[in-house]
This record gives sequence, structure tokens and C-alpha cells, in this order.
Amino acid sequence: GWSVQVLAHTIHLWESGEREQAGRLVQLAAKVTVFVLTFVAAGLIVFKRFVLAGIFGDSTMASGEILDLVLVTAIVLAAQCMIRCYVLCHERAWVISVVWVVAVAASFGLNLLLIPTLHLEGAAITAVVSTIGSTFLLMGLTHRAGLRLAPSTWAATVLPLVLLLPPFWMLLALALAVLAVARTEWLLSNEDKEK
Repeated sequence: GWSVQVLAHTIHLWESGEREQAGRLVQLAAKVTVFVLTFVAAGLIVFKRFVLAGIFGDSTMASGEILDLVLVTAIVLAAQCMIRCYVLCHERAWVISVVWVVAVAASFGLNLLLIPTLHLEGAAITAVVSTIGSTFLLMGLTHRAGLRLAPSTWAATVLPLVLLLPPFWMLLALALAVLAVARTEWLLSNEDKEK
């Protein structure tokens, strides 16, 4: 859905010779995606008991132990999809293949280590670690392809990790992120905010 829309606009900018604008669009899309999904996920975590028991019928709350890990994985993968748009415009599909091979290898190795002792939680931890690692690898390789990611894009990519904090600290960290977006240009520039 959303990454396909971003890819279409990025390709249009790229083919029009506006490569810097394409890079800005990819970074803005990644940040907005992370911010929105992190706040939605925080709501799911705060109301976890209602969501799991009331909607999904999980009265044992067994899946509640890994919900935050699964949400972090999903959000970081969504950000990775946005960054991938630049790599595809640059016609470096091999970079994506390298990232996925590394991610699968890391996942395989971590699963061998963690699942025997931590069971389902070990698999969820593996997903988070391999996803963040592969996303950072993609971001690093994207840098080599010409997209100079702003420090704020790197920071936004790790924002979902606040979901792993206890609820009070998670909400406090998210409130600070909102303040940073509203009061400064560090995470989002005024131009980004207008878009």
C-alpha cells in the first residue's frame, strides 16, 4: 500500500532529475510511517488487555508477552520499505537481496540460540534484532548509493524501541518525541511539516 505510493512518487522525482527531492521524500515517508505506527502501537500496548481479550479472545494473555516485540518488528520493517524505495530507483536491487540474505542468516542463527531457552519470546526477540540489523545495513548501503540519511531519519528508525519500555516510560518518551517534532526542526523540518 503506502510504500507502493511512495515508490511511485519517488520514481517520478528520480526520472525528472530531482534526485535530492526523491531522497527527501523517502526520508519523510520513513519518519511519518514510524511516528504514526509507533503511536498506534503504543495505544495497542496501553489497551493490550482489552485488545487481546475483547477483540481477539485471548483470555490467557499469552500473546501479550510478545505483542510489543511484534509491533516493533512491524514498524521497523515498514520504515525499511520506505528506505528501499530509494534503492529501487537507483536500480540497485542487489542491495536488497544482500540485506535479506544477511537478515535470514542472522534470524536463523539467533533462532537456534534463543528458541530452545526462550521459546516464542526468543523468536520474537530474534525478529526484532534481525529486523533492526537488516534495516541499519540497508540504510548504510543506501548511504553508499548516494542517499545521505539525516541523523533524524536514523533516530526515527529506533523510535519504536520505546514500545519495549514500561507503559509510563514509553508514554513519556513518546511525549518527548512529540515535543521534539512540534518545537524543533530536528526530527521534521518546517518544510516536512508543511507536506
